[in-house]
Amino acid sequence: MTESRGFYAQMRNVLRERLLDAAADLICADGWSAVTMGAVADRVGISRQSLYKEIGSKAALGEAVVSRETDRVLTAVVGQLRAHGSDPVAGIAAAVGYVLRAGAGNPLIKAILVGAHGGDADLLPLLAARPEPVLARAIAVVG
Repeated sequence: MTESRGFYAQMRNVLRERLLDAAADLICADGWSAVTMGAVADRVGISRQSLYKEIGSKAALGEAVVSRETDRVLTAVVGQLRAHGSDPVAGIAAAVGYVLRAGAGNPLIKAILVGAHGGDADLLPLLAARPEPVLARAIAVVG
């Protein structure tokens, strides 16, 4: 029985990653305001109802995309800090350099910060006006 639970958990994780990938692609291509739950579901090949069951609302989808990208960036930041373990100044410099390069070269980060089309920055409040989830993650990881 444990093996089947493990299998279903793995399949849900795969589905969730595909949903977040599809949403991120759509955000980069068309901006957050143009993303619909139907478009995300169609891109993955599931029903819209299944998407709602797995993710919840469109707002929850946006939060999940931002949270996943935050985790990816923070994982790399920790790698930079650890690579310079005995020299914290060099580690911080490397981590800051990584964040600046990632921000400049990552289309999803750009779409979140400035919007993909015409200043569509509806995801920006997740980082600015309601930064607690992202900020708490960053503090915990870097700490």
